[in-house]
Amino acid sequence: METYLKANLQLPCEVKGSDRFSWEDINIDTEQELEAYEKLKEENPSCSDKYELLGIEAGVRSVWQMYKGQDIGAYVRRVSDNKEFTLGLSELAATDYESENGQLLCDFDDWITDNV
Repeated sequence: METYLKANLQLPCEVKGSDRFSWEDINIDTEQELEAYEKLKEENPSCSDKYELLGIEAGVRSVWQMYKGQDIGAYVRRVSDNKEFTLGLSELAATDYESENGQLLCDFDDWITDNV
């Protein structure tokens, strides 16, 4: 799968989180909780951010991956501050859904969901 994606993904490309990242599964009921969440977003990747997908590599793990050990690592740079993260490729979606990259990322997400 990695070989196919490396051969066909057009990098770099703009992506975003396809859903909230695991650390974002928190309650935000008060202004204080919202402020704490916004502070955490400075150091952690958020689904509301846009990223530049720079490369991919199988076997790479990070604290933010949902499917540790089964996902392909995705090297990304957050557009707003150039902070770099390694995320799970299956947790990303191309901002241009109609593009070839959009279809490849969607297909990979479906594949990994069906095979975990």
